[in-house]
Amino acid sequence: VSAGSVAANGGTVVATTVGASNVASVAEYTVGAGRVRTLGSLLTFPTTGFYHPFGLSSYGVTDIGYTLARNMLTWENPAQSAAPDLADDEIQWVDSGIPTRVMIDGSNEVFAFGQ
Repeated sequence: VSAGSVAANGGTVVATTVGASNVASVAEYTVGAGRVRTLGSLLTFPTTGFYHPFGLSSYGVTDIGYTLARNMLTWENPAQSAAPDLADDEIQWVDSGIPTRVMIDGSNEVFAFGQ
């Protein structure tokens, strides 16, 4: 993505590629109340000039590429509340009188819990 088009669309260039200052390798756009982040050049041309812990093939991700992708995919919104802890809630079981039926090993044999 060109750095000019990122800026023209209200985005922020976070990082550029060495030797290509007009290319936005990492960019961020504000969309409504959220953000969209782009990551380019994750699969680079293989060369022995850089560290490649996962192999040196045309599909080998660079070390920094792996770290950036992992960080972009595992981000959690700190403003979002955590799920409530239900461990101490009392459970009120209702007996339906019908046993739970489970298929075993893909056969037509049915195992019914409680029998």
